[in-house]
Amino acid sequence: MSTVYVYVCVQVHLATLNGQKVVVKVQRPGLKQLFDIDLKNVRVLAQWLQNVDPKSDGAARDWVAIYDECSRILYQVSASVAFSVQSTCVCIASGQFESYTVCLSGASLMSA
Repeated sequence: MSTVYVYVCVQVHLATLNGQKVVVKVQRPGLKQLFDIDLKNVRVLAQWLQNVDPKSDGAARDWVAIYDECSRILYQVSASVAFSVQSTCVCIASGQFESYTVCLSGASLMSA
């Protein structure tokens, strides 16, 4: 197995499974729980900002709405949390991996 990509919470490796080339993604365990804790704390900050921001510069900021949108996007497109979204992206970009089968750790085996 050879490492193709390493990030703080994921690794991607090229390997061979039953004689077939595969791409394997390994995710650090417990990430969703860590995100949940961190985002809960950031939401408290957004609520505080909503109350203390005088908005005297004329900008109509809604700190809680900004937080809600950012956290939704984080969960939706996070390379470490949303395997179903990733599998869709992998299928779209599968031309780069035409000779590989895509295996997503924590999800079902998928052929590209």
